[in-house]
Amino acid sequence: MTTDRAEPEAGKASLSIRTLRGTAWAYGSYVGGQALVLVSTAILARLLSPGEFGLVALAIVFVTLLDTVSDLGLSPALVISTEAELRERADTVFGFTVGLGAILSALTAAAAPLAAGFFDRPDLAPLLAVLGLNFLLRALGATHYALAQKRIDFRSRTAAELTGVAAPRGAGQDRQRDPARRTGDTEDELP
Repeated sequence: MTTDRAEPEAGKASLSIRTLRGTAWAYGSYVGGQALVLVSTAILARLLSPGEFGLVALAIVFVTLLDTVSDLGLSPALVISTEAELRERADTVFGFTVGLGAILSALTAAAAPLAAGFFDRPDLAPLLAVLGLNFLLRALGATHYALAQKRIDFRSRTAAELTGVAAPRGAGQDRQRDPARRTGDTEDELP
């Protein structure tokens, strides 16, 4: 009987250790990401004129508005999927997310002249067209990112997040890097 009790306790210890490590990686990722954003913003402010810096800010505002629909909650749905249905759902989510990323990239490029006209900044159009590619590039990794979250593999997620900080993002992206939200997501889906 003591071995029956020892096995669940060993599983709990393993789960506890994984949870603590995951929390440490999540907070490390958040702090590291914020530090990289601060450094990159300071570098941009130093390299760009105030007008150019404002232009980048306008472009990021526009891209952030479109970013609200870039996932539609499909990645979090993978986190709560059972292992039996995970492969099929992951394939579907990947295809849909990449398709949506391509559509949003094309929409951004098509709307770039309209946004440039609205803000009376013709040099905004090419900047938006290039920033729009970010939707497609991030969509390529969104499914893998969600699968790493499901497996409580925050080390891989941290590497991906810190690499992704180099790409300009709006303030809306902080919701994905919020460590308290991520650790809360994993509690409900643990096997």
